[in-house]
Amino acid sequence: MEERADWDLAVCGYHFRTKGDPSGNGMGAAADLGFGNYDDRKSASQIPSDIEWDSDTDKDVYVTVSMKDWLWYLSKNGMSLDENPWFDPNSGPRRTLSSGNSLLDRAILLAGVSVLRCSSHW
Repeated sequence: MEERADWDLAVCGYHFRTKGDPSGNGMGAAADLGFGNYDDRKSASQIPSDIEWDSDTDKDVYVTVSMKDWLWYLSKNGMSLDENPWFDPNSGPRRTLSSGNSLLDRAILLAGVSVLRCSSHW
């Protein structure tokens, strides 16, 4: 997905990527413009020049791997489900560290949006 040019914003459940390092080959980022007055914003020229842009990170965005994707991964790598369970009683389902935009992740978490199934291939 990083090399593709046909996207600007990727969504997986409540995880978001903007097309910029390390998620893509563009200059994507997100900015917190505050709450409200959405109808008044009609062009990029209205964005304050001193706004802080939040680029994607590869350090703190975790995506839950679906059981189907975990089974595919095990099969592809000749691994056993008994030795590599998808669900661990102490830590829950398998998760993978992924690049994503932590500002957008926090905004969605604060809004209380439910988690949807995410593919490990995004």
